[in-house]
Amino acid sequence: MATKHEEGPPPFKRNRGDEHNKSNLSREIDERIFTYLSDLVPFSTARFGILQLGPLCNASMSCAFSEANCHVKTVLNENNLALILEFNQLFSKGIQLLRDVKENKRDLEEHELAALKILDDFFKEKGQHEESLIKILQGHLGDGDVTETEKLIALAEHLLGKLSPGKSYIIDSGVERKGKCGCGFDHCNSDPVFGSTGLGHEEVWHGSIDIILLSNGGIPETAASYFDDSQGLVAVASHINDCEYKTDEEYSERRTSERKPSLSCAESRAIAQTIVFSFCQRKKHPHFSNFLIPNIFISPKDFRIIMYDSVNDILICSAPLPIFQPYPSKSLQIASIIILWMVLHHRMFCGGIDPSSIMGTVNEMKEIQSNFKDRAKEKLNIYINALKFGVHEFPLVPRESFPSYELLGFGVHLIPQTKS
Repeated sequence: MATKHEEGPPPFKRNRGDEHNKSNLSREIDERIFTYLSDLVPFSTARFGILQLGPLCNASMSCAFSEANCHVKTVLNENNLALILEFNQLFSKGIQLLRDVKENKRDLEEHELAALKILDDFFKEKGQHEESLIKILQGHLGDGDVTETEKLIALAEHLLGKLSPGKSYIIDSGVERKGKCGCGFDHCNSDPVFGSTGLGHEEVWHGSIDIILLSNGGIPETAASYFDDSQGLVAVASHINDCEYKTDEEYSERRTSERKPSLSCAESRAIAQTIVFSFCQRKKHPHFSNFLIPNIFISPKDFRIIMYDSVNDILICSAPLPIFQPYPSKSLQIASIIILWMVLHHRMFCGGIDPSSIMGTVNEMKEIQSNFKDRAKEKLNIYINALKFGVHEFPLVPRESFPSYELLGFGVHLIPQTKS
């Protein structure tokens, strides 16, 4: 599987016990990285709500992601208030790392230095990435409409890929009009990689992910699901029954037509992808410290972080977070950059959800679990043990419909026939 990979210059060099080097580290780092550490609740805009899957969820059926119906609701308490998790609770390790650097508290491990350098490099090149993203995402090419593929490439090249652990990614090879980044700037040396991002199983939810972000070792770390709407992820959602696409190919045709898929359909698709991706990670990498696995649900305007823990059956989703600062600014939102960096390095920075820490707020775990195991029914074992990754095309599974002549011709009489 080919990947986009950039080695870049070596990370900051530090010798253990060298106080002079340690004290210089915070001065070498772009100071904007420390902007939100003094807040009472750092990154409070990124708080998460708890989601549950409703009775119409079709996780037990053979469905492409584009056909998924998750029928979700946000969990409320007895006072009709949403139960929330703060970003700084889930990603406390990342916030503590930045504090340690700012206050020169300790020497960093090699992997911490490498992660920090990725963030620092991005801030040092932030102006260049802003130029490229604004030109593509806000449709300023000047020679017609910007295609969805061009937007995907720009997000991978100038945002998500640059902040990921290995600066490595794969874009779904099923997209149309594949090519290099269309921004045209001299600073852009894009070489997008397209490949098979299919995952799941033909008997249950399955299909392709728009972008897979990888580690240095080529391990899939994070998924990204794209919704091509300039209004972003806060537009009024259409009714859930708008999700009428039988295959991912049909969904792709709708995405490139004048009639766009509804936001509610895109939300169900993103949730299904998140859940399947988490189960895939659990099967392929059982040594992970936790399985609260993220999917970045992103539009040209904003993004949500959706995460699913396939062991504890907990599904969470953030509020929409802006990519850019409010108009007329053309700058990327600093908090969003840091949040994306931590999410893309979730194996290093996310501690997962400890069920014991929740039991004081709810009486039993069932109150905040997503109900996925109930919705998957007899197909749960497929999700746990039989999911596939890197699939180019899934086989079609015949569906029950009206009876055929052949089927009825060899049937068993419900009412016994009598001889006349």
